[in-house]
Amino acid sequence: MLLRTTALHRAARIKHHCIVKVLFEIYNKFNVNYTDESGLSHFHMACMFGCVEVVEKFLRLRQDPNVIWQATGDTPLHVALKNRHIQEHSFQEYHPLRLNDLDEWGYTPLNLALDRNLQVTAELLLRYGADPNAIDADKSTPLHIICKMVGEKLCEDKFLDLFFKIVVDDKNQRVHVDDRDVLGRTPLELAVAYNLAHAVKLLLDRGADLSGLVFPAKIDFFNKFFGEPNEMLGCLRIASSCLAVIEILLKKGYRVFKRSRRLAIFVKNWYDNVEFEKIAGDIMITSSLSLSKLIQLSPKKASGKVNYRDYYNFMHSNTVHWLPERYRNSCFLHLSQIMWEGFCHLLQSLTKSSTIYEIFAAAVTNKNL
Repeated sequence: MLLRTTALHRAARIKHHCIVKVLFEIYNKFNVNYTDESGLSHFHMACMFGCVEVVEKFLRLRQDPNVIWQATGDTPLHVALKNRHIQEHSFQEYHPLRLNDLDEWGYTPLNLALDRNLQVTAELLLRYGADPNAIDADKSTPLHIICKMVGEKLCEDKFLDLFFKIVVDDKNQRVHVDDRDVLGRTPLELAVAYNLAHAVKLLLDRGADLSGLVFPAKIDFFNKFFGEPNEMLGCLRIASSCLAVIEILLKKGYRVFKRSRRLAIFVKNWYDNVEFEKIAGDIMITSSLSLSKLIQLSPKKASGKVNYRDYYNFMHSNTVHWLPERYRNSCFLHLSQIMWEGFCHLLQSLTKSSTIYEIFAAAVTNKNL
């Protein structure tokens, strides 16, 4: 390692990708790793700009793969991840890398990869020994980050399944499913707040503690749907997702609810319209029940034929857009009513009580559905 600021350092500072790659053809002695006063080296820059062949040449000449950029605390792995440049050969040929070092912001490479939705890289890091319980600066674990990414629709919930498969099933490691972040939230509470039914069930199946669950405020449910092109469609999606989560929690033994009044039955004759009837008859909610038939059932009967996953699948399918726009809000509002009434019947059967409880701080009505 030689202390010297070069033209490569200057090009890197201004993010000039093309010049950096050309300059590596000039600075082509890879047994020497020029480093400036901040600790930024040519090797760091090769990782930063995705110069794969240059990285390989450095490593073949025994460049330390864990050298620290002192100004930031970044290893070459941090630098590569922050710039979305990483190759599997880094793990295969030059292991052991230090996979759990923290950068200046308190991020491990795994948490960085998850935060940037680099799922393939995150999988490699887990398989090669990254700490699955690593805590970053805001006390978030990989589980917190995955739940947040899924909740914000930046990755699919199947990655959560893969996380547990690698860590628990394949590597026989323990996952801290009940760790709390700096705001006091567990991964389960994040999954509930984001209405992630699959994640909620998976976390509970994997040992998450339900007894300490703090049910989120209403605002948490609505934040993720700001910007919906159709406000009522967004509300119905919230309802179907929320009730799917509630059903899972109830079946797992969650019982902390407040009293509420029954919802009033919402009936309109809009669904008798010939145009609506024809289109709704072609939209199947289940293999044997059309939308047209569903909206004419009482909530109690509907709850025996359709579950919240069926509502959820319908509201997130393309067929929901088959409905003429002038009927959509009425239809969505009516479906919301059926779901909430169905939930009340479910709650009655589970609590063995004639009193209806609600989970929100205020009574739910058609107006705020």
